[in-house]
Amino acid sequence: MHLRKPYLLLGSVALWILLGRLLQGKNTLQIATYENTSFTAFVGRKALDLRGNRTESPAFIYIFNPIRSAIDGFVQVIRNLIAVPAPNSVIPIIGWLGVVGLIAFAVFATSQWRTALLSVSLLLACGALGMWQYTMDSIAMTLAAVLLSLAIGIPLGIWAGLSDRTLKILTPLLDLAQILPTLVYMAPIALIFMIGAASATIATMIYSIPICIRITSHAIRTLN
Repeated sequence: MHLRKPYLLLGSVALWILLGRLLQGKNTLQIATYENTSFTAFVGRKALDLRGNRTESPAFIYIFNPIRSAIDGFVQVIRNLIAVPAPNSVIPIIGWLGVVGLIAFAVFATSQWRTALLSVSLLLACGALGMWQYTMDSIAMTLAAVLLSLAIGIPLGIWAGLSDRTLKILTPLLDLAQILPTLVYMAPIALIFMIGAASATIATMIYSIPICIRITSHAIRTLN
């Protein structure tokens, strides 16, 4: 039988009062702002070793560094397309007006004219505030993450939709990727791939790939 909420609340208050009487404020009021424990020292040494092995370790030379370079290059291609002038040119291939027009068209095609007008207004506000380049960088990383997530997620989703064993193996990983806060895996990602476009793109992909896999798998199983 489930306890009612009032009883749970009263029990929590009673436990709070009891602990207050027993502990008398000892080790319960303030947490030290910094304490270099043996564990934090160990983690710090490992982080330094990891940074030092970036150009020597086979894992970095053959796996992590190529992945970082490939993602950085892909983001740069998109950035060059929408925001950075092409070689021997003073304007980007699409330019700011093209970006605004494409986003307005996409939003209007999938929503309504009010939402499209709001999108255009916000984009123009970013330009008026001098944040256009930062906005385009964010859009480039987002587009890169979406395209890479689709490239990885759709094949895995088809596989999971056709194979019960694959779905059973992937489900715990997908659940874990979706419930973990971004800050949990952002630190190790930044440590391995360095702070930059690659780390931000990978962090976005960790959350978006499971969605793509689930939707694709569900679609395949519905068709079957």
